[in-house]
Amino acid sequence: MGNAMIRDAETAHERIDAIDKHMSKHEAVCAERWRETITRIKRLELILITCSGAVILLLAEIALNS
Repeated sequence: MGNAMIRDAETAHERIDAIDKHMSKHEAVCAERWRETITRIKRLELILITCSGAVILLLAEIALNS
């Protein structure tokens, strides 16, 4: 039984190391995805603000020329 406990502890450390490597990769991938998502959101925000400004200017022109 003592031999089984040593083997279990060794495999546990190996599994922990493997999980740590996997989690490090996962965290890096998630961080990159968030950076890409935030960049896309900022781009959409810029497009919406620009379009809103254009609509406001067009409506103001229509209102003033009527």
